[in-house]
Amino acid sequence: GKCYGFFPALALGGSPSVKHIQIVDARVHFILLAQMGNLRILRENEQDNTEFVRNAGEATS
Repeated sequence: GKCYGFFPALALGGSPSVKHIQIVDARVHFILLAQMGNLRILRENEQDNTEFVRNAGEATS
């Protein structure tokens, strides 16, 4: 399957800009990210910037 991901990955120094999002192979992408540390849930705010929401696996408040 496919998913949207930052390319290069944020954990590799990629920019958290919407223009750096690409369709990537989901299996490869998530395996790579899981090996690099915590997966972060991000969202785009009203100013078109991405902001941190929570780490994947953490409870929502």
